[in-house]
Parts: sequence; C-alpha cells; structure tokens
Amino acid sequence: MQPLNISEFPWIEETVHEICIKNNAKIPKITIANICMPNAFVFGRTNKSATLTLTRGLLNTLSQDEVKGVIAHEIGHIKHNDMVVMTVLSVIPTIAYLIAMSTFFGNRSKNQAGGTILIGIGAFAVYFVTNLLIMYFSRLREFYADNFAGHQVRPSVLANALAK
Repeated sequence: MQPLNISEFPWIEETVHEICIKNNAKIPKITIANICMPNAFVFGRTNKSATLTLTRGLLNTLSQDEVKGVIAHEIGHIKHNDMVVMTVLSVIPTIAYLIAMSTFFGNRSKNQAGGTILIGIGAFAVYFVTNLLIMYFSRLREFYADNFAGHQVRPSVLANALAK
C-alpha cells in the first residue's frame, strides 16, 4: 500500500474531505493498494486512526461516480465506529472458544472430568451462538454503511458499483 498520490487522483482526496466534513466524520489517511482485485476497506484501532484503502483494480473497474459511492460506504464505516464495534464483539466468541478448547484438551483429574466437560460444552455453545451474532452484526453494519452512502450519492450509483 502506498499513500495516495494527489497528483494522480486529486478527486479522491476531494471526495473524502467533502464527505467527511459534510458528515462530521474524521478524515482518514488514504492509501492505494497495487492489487488488481476491485476492493476498498477501512482499518484502524479507532475512527481517529482510520486508513481508507482503495485498490488499483477498483479504480480501473469503476467509474469515478461509482468510486465516490464506494468511498462514501467506507466513510460510513468510519462514521459508525464499525472497526471498534466489530473488534469488541469478536472478543466474546474468541474467549469462549479458548475456554472450550482448554476444557476439552487441558489436563484434568478424573474427579473434575464431568464438570469440566459441561463447562466446555457450554463455552462451545456460547462460541457458536456469538459467532452467529457476529455474522448478523456484520451484515447490519454493512447495511448502515450502504444506507449512509446512499444519502451521499445516488443509490443507483452505489448499486452499480456493488454489482461490478
């Protein structure tokens, strides 16, 4: 990934600044990934440390208006703190999984075997259910980002970008 070359794509920085200022969102760092697959994503610990990455494949495949729709979608993730929300939610099934695996495969005496196995089964059930909830929340966060983008650009532009 390389920082955005403003002389190559001045409209990308203008678009990001315009959408962020209009919606009172933190302006992310902007990078370009030299990958032919069309994709865009944001990452960071918080919305203040966010980085927006666009791939060369995305810039070569979509029209400028469609890329603006994708940028708006990604800024929607920043605006709604999705990076933090999904990271915090993902901790719960991870802990449950570690508990389940340690009870199934850890050292235990014969006196503790029954209770430990029940704890392991319970932890595995929590792991399974919370993973389903994570998938639900992930789709919900995508819906909110799409809704946000639909208010920034014409919804048909965003739909075309997603279809491509």
